[in-house]
Amino acid sequence: TLWYVMRCTGLIAIAEPGFKEFSTTSDDGSVLYINNVKIVDNDGNHSTQTKFGGVALNKGFHAFRLDYMQATGMQSLIVRMDDEIIPANLLYR
Repeated sequence: TLWYVMRCTGLIAIAEPGFKEFSTTSDDGSVLYINNVKIVDNDGNHSTQTKFGGVALNKGFHAFRLDYMQATGMQSLIVRMDDEIIPANLLYR
C-alpha cells in the first residue's frame, strides 16, 4: 500500500491572453487551482481518468497550485494546458 500527498505551488507564465483549457489525468486524485480558483477537480480515489476545466487569463504570471493524492494501485499524473503538457519553462517557483 502506497499513500502520499503532494502540493506544487508557484506561478505559470501566460504569453498569449485568452481562454485556456486545463486538464489533469491522474490515478488517484488531483486538483488544479489558478489564481486560487479551482479549475480542474479530479479528486478522489480512482483509476486513471481525465478531467477538464478552463479559465480566461491575461498575459503575465498567475498563481498555480496542484494538489495530488496517491492511494493504492497505479500512480500517474499529467497536467495539460490547451491539450499540451505544460512545459517546465512556463512554471516558476
